[in-house]
Amino acid sequence: MNWPEALRAHTRPLPGSTPYEQLRPIRVRERFDGWPLLRFLSTSCPFASHDEWLEIVARERLLNNDQPARVDAIVRSGQVYVHVLPDMVEPDVNVDIRVLHDDDAILVVSKPAPLPVHPSGRFNKNSLVSILEGACPGLRLRVVHRLDSDTTGCIVFARSREAANELRRQFEACIPEKRYLARVSPPPGQDSFACEDRISRDPGPGGSRCVDPSGLEARTAFSTLSRFADGSALVEAAPETGRTHQIRVHLAQLGSPVVGDELYGPGGEGPLCLHAKSLRVRHPETGEEITFSTDPPPWA
Repeated sequence: MNWPEALRAHTRPLPGSTPYEQLRPIRVRERFDGWPLLRFLSTSCPFASHDEWLEIVARERLLNNDQPARVDAIVRSGQVYVHVLPDMVEPDVNVDIRVLHDDDAILVVSKPAPLPVHPSGRFNKNSLVSILEGACPGLRLRVVHRLDSDTTGCIVFARSREAANELRRQFEACIPEKRYLARVSPPPGQDSFACEDRISRDPGPGGSRCVDPSGLEARTAFSTLSRFADGSALVEAAPETGRTHQIRVHLAQLGSPVVGDELYGPGGEGPLCLHAKSLRVRHPETGEEITFSTDPPPWA
């Protein structure tokens, strides 16, 4: 398949740029059973605040069994609410997607930024999975790991249920070897260092995580590659676990947040300087260890 041509044809214009009605399902997981509706929504779907969800319900844009949801409802495990978004136009994204490998079991791409991996929040058609599937009719991708919307670099998808099960097993067992580049400021004091601080299980404001002594185990090894005159440094990160925002949380905790990080650092102009430069996995069918890599971005 000619991926560059197919992607170019599907993304000009961006698929989410034409207004459409989006029906977004919201499933109630077991841990939310018995919660008041608005508390459930603002906790499980933090892209909207409590007051914003109140307005959505009041405008009858949240359905339960095809009927407008009641604001005083108590949710039950297994229920599926539907959020109706009329005249939806999605934000622009970067579609400079490069396919690194494609076979019957896996698809590996270099993801640009900003571009969310899977449909969520304000993004549905303008997400990496939707764009890839739209460019190749009949393709059904299974997400086995993720990159943040503003993180660039290597990501692998499974093309079958069997491949997905095997790759998820590998990621849960921390078998894949991942290497990231990050530009940080101020620079770290050491050339080789690590962080083993646990990371919170549940998201905070904006989907953020924090160091939490009772959270999930997390370990990242770091190496300082270069130090720059502007007071920043380039580091390589080797996460040994796969917690949400792990590298960003650990670098911020160490006092050297990622440049451009608005959640854990000062933010400012410019991109989030975090790039998944390489990924080594065992092929889910052959068992062969294969490594994929991408060129470093300009900031590196």
